[in-house]
Amino acid sequence: MEGVLVISGIIIFLICIFPWQAAGFFTVIGIFLYFYNENEKKKANEKAEEQRLKQEAYVKDLISRFGKNDADRILNHQIWKGMTTAMLVESKGYPGYIQEIQLKTKYKEIWSYDKIGKGKFRISVTIENSIVTGYKI
Repeated sequence: MEGVLVISGIIIFLICIFPWQAAGFFTVIGIFLYFYNENEKKKANEKAEEQRLKQEAYVKDLISRFGKNDADRILNHQIWKGMTTAMLVESKGYPGYIQEIQLKTKYKEIWSYDKIGKGKFRISVTIENSIVTGYKI
């Protein structure tokens, strides 16, 4: 941003001093636009590299926590019987609705994802003791 201000100042100075030299003016404008575009490209590349590094770190974290096979399934947003609630949150995110059911011998939850209407969801996942025991897509 500072470079933009400096170049803007130079342009204003040249216009005030040499208003009759339009060719010089447009040359300066061209140079300004070139450097401005180069700066924008550099910022975009830095942001893309930062995103790539974050994704790599996230994948490494998943592999260290859940193993290569399960990490691949999580990255593909899959649901399977036997996955833990931590895996489910990594795979699908937090649910839109949770129904809790206390039975005599166990605690059960039904996590619902992708709301399609009032009280209706596209995906329903049954969890018992923090383990997925069933799902309906």
